[in-house]
Amino acid sequence: MTVTIQELEMPAARLLLAHDAPRAQWLEARQAGLGASDMSTIAGVNPYKSAYELWLDKTGRAPSKPVTRRMRMGNILEPVVREIFEEVTGLTVQPCGLLESVDHPIFRCTPDGIIPAAGRGFEAKNTNWRQKDQWADGEVADHAEVQVQTSMGVTGLPGWYAAAVIDGNPDDFHYQLVHRDQALIDLLFEMGERFWRDHVIADVPPPITATDLDVLKLLNRDVKRSSVERDADTVAATLSEYRAAAAAEKQAKTQKDAAQARLIDLAGDAEEVTVGGEKQFTYKQTTRKGYTVADSTYRTIYVPKVKA
Repeated sequence: MTVTIQELEMPAARLLLAHDAPRAQWLEARQAGLGASDMSTIAGVNPYKSAYELWLDKTGRAPSKPVTRRMRMGNILEPVVREIFEEVTGLTVQPCGLLESVDHPIFRCTPDGIIPAAGRGFEAKNTNWRQKDQWADGEVADHAEVQVQTSMGVTGLPGWYAAAVIDGNPDDFHYQLVHRDQALIDLLFEMGERFWRDHVIADVPPPITATDLDVLKLLNRDVKRSSVERDADTVAATLSEYRAAAAAEKQAKTQKDAAQARLIDLAGDAEEVTVGGEKQFTYKQTTRKGYTVADSTYRTIYVPKVKA
């Protein structure tokens, strides 16, 4: 049966929860399937969460994490992004709810809104200057692309608006209509089904990566045993990897310090270094505000990234 919300038909979906359902029901439903934002993690384009942390979440092992200011700001600014989008486009965004794919029921999406008049969905993002280039020239960030394509796979809709405000600045607003890419949707669903089968159902964790350092520290913050026995080969291999990385890190720091010293020598008492009149890097004074110590003024090297 085709689900209809706010006069918008979504032929591939069923409504699991209304947009104003209790939070406890939302959390329970999230754990029982893969949401659109989960797919950005599985696809490897979520800079804030790894597949291992997602596995912890879906298997009920994830530690409770404090709500950060950035997370709070995202929730606060979502309605602002929506209102700016409505003002700029003249389109009206309506609330939706939690939707589930009829043909692939492990996939769900929670649209930030739907646009019945346009037959499209809506996704709002509050991001920072590091992601700004990904929203330039009519593009959308990779994680947002994966998220909205998954949402189109769940709902059957042909397009999805993605809008973003950079660093909370309403004058730095971007939006783009993302068109349905069925080949990408099929690939994402295949990846998601493999993750669900091989890791969640099989209860086998994905490989641990550097992104997992903080969550593992949080998960293991308390000492509960005096010792634990592990496989000798695994311990030896991991210790060897750590020692090699530490040595490489130390060497890299030495090389970086030497290069920085040479850059400072090139700058001398100038604030900017140019070649043929074009700026290459700066060596500016920066004032650090004092808290328990007095204010101090120092200079920092900034080397811009090479343009592709």
